[in-house]
Amino acid sequence: MFVSPQPFHPLNLHNQDTVVYDNYPKMSDEEDGNRFPLSKNRFVTVSTFKGKVRVDIREFYMTDDGERRPGKKGISLSLEEWKKLASNLSDIQKAIKKEGGEISDSESESD
Repeated sequence: MFVSPQPFHPLNLHNQDTVVYDNYPKMSDEEDGNRFPLSKNRFVTVSTFKGKVRVDIREFYMTDDGERRPGKKGISLSLEEWKKLASNLSDIQKAIKKEGGEISDSESESD
């Protein structure tokens, strides 16, 4: 069992067997349903920590022996913070477009 040195860390990483599938690591079956890849080393994980639902956006790293471990770079959002972020998604996408970023129609909600 891996215990994160960061006491606030919401991930439960027991039975962490890393298997590469479509270039993304697969954690345990229990975690896989709540883990969503953003890139090769960044994931969004929904979990419960101390009885509260958390949304963790974190960068992972590979150890020398090939295990994927959570890094220090990331943020753990409370359910209330996640709700605020989600409710502002349309405005955030508009701001991205305003700054010159491209969002495909499938990534954007109808305005």
